[in-house]
Amino acid sequence: MRKDRKELGGKRALVVGGSGGIGRGVSLMLAEEGASLVVHGGHDEARLEETRALCARTAEEVDGFLCPFDQGDVFLKEVASRLPFDIVVWCAGPVEYVGLGEASLEVWERMARGNLVLPGAVVGMVAGLMAERGHGRIVLFGGPGSDALRGYTSIAPYAAAKAGLGVLAKSVAVAYGSSNVACNVICPGIVFTEYTSREERERWREVPEARIASAEEVVDLVRYLVKMPTPLVNGAVISADKGLRL
Repeated sequence: MRKDRKELGGKRALVVGGSGGIGRGVSLMLAEEGASLVVHGGHDEARLEETRALCARTAEEVDGFLCPFDQGDVFLKEVASRLPFDIVVWCAGPVEYVGLGEASLEVWERMARGNLVLPGAVVGMVAGLMAERGHGRIVLFGGPGSDALRGYTSIAPYAAAKAGLGVLAKSVAVAYGSSNVACNVICPGIVFTEYTSREERERWREVPEARIASAEEVVDLVRYLVKMPTPLVNGAVISADKGLRL
């Protein structure tokens, strides 16, 4: 238990995909800021437990659960059982590289479920409760370049689902902004984490290093959005790609 109360002390946060990559950085940041945490992990129990242990050093309280997105009903029940939240950060999102003509119904369903349907259901679950409590900060992660409508040759199902998050965020802003609830979308560009495969790093080897963001830089943007005293930035789809167009 923390002895000194920091800026997010007394706030309760859910980090979806919070056990690895950018999500782990977000979990650790929120813990350092004093929030109570619920950390979600997809498949790796050891990684989740390690993240919980690290967060427990500074967080007021740390809970967590493991659930893949293909168990959508179970996932939503796990979230519902832990309400309410003051902060929700959705860092997860499955991606499959497949051409538009080769994408099966199953691919479309997986991409829609993990990148739009479940985020939408959770936001719908928490936003009204946040408004009743007079405070809420929601941060969603879009895909590279999904701050605008663009065409894609290899990730169309993924990108189409991620583009829908902008509508979701703007809908929250319209419905609940006057009750001190803000929802924004961050669209990173290239960010290398422990999940970045050798093949993916090879794919971006021609990109100048100055165009590649660090996870810490993205986490700092999340920090600003969840700590805003008023919902000045609300319903925004924020390009965080250092000007790179993929």
